[in-house]
Amino acid sequence: MSSVNSADNAQVDHSIMYLNNYVQKHKLTWLKDTNVIDEKKGLGWSATIYVDGKPYTSGEKYFKRKGDALVCAARNALITFGVDPATGK
Repeated sequence: MSSVNSADNAQVDHSIMYLNNYVQKHKLTWLKDTNVIDEKKGLGWSATIYVDGKPYTSGEKYFKRKGDALVCAARNALITFGVDPATGK
């Protein structure tokens, strides 16, 4: 992590800000944060999005479903599914 420069940090900050705005705009719910690493940047952040107790998937151009993860095309940000509060799994 010591090799990460301020430009990379700013890029990650922008990704988080973008996703927070997206979540608010679409009235989604942010649940538990985890420490998932973005392999391309060596930086970690993620969150779980559920709508009506189900993991959120979208046809919106920045998101695509890939196994158990939602991959955000904006700044290589990664969102992973956590524990569903309805099922505990």
